[in-house]
Amino acid sequence: AVTVNPARAIDRDSELGTLRIGAVGDATVLEIEQGEFSYDDGDGKVLSAGRRFRPVATIKDGTAWTPPEYET
Repeated sequence: AVTVNPARAIDRDSELGTLRIGAVGDATVLEIEQGEFSYDDGDGKVLSAGRRFRPVATIKDGTAWTPPEYET
């Protein structure tokens, strides 16, 4: 839903939205973090959740970018 379909919509699915050899090579690595989290919506309501996605790394054009807390 967030990779190949948007690439098809702009007629670039041969180069985007794939991890095929020779493709652009963009990806995001996420982990699920447990805890207590609150999210505000557009109507001013608050949603509580026990999990959230936390970014671990991003690969853009084949280059890895890692948040400082994950660097070794």
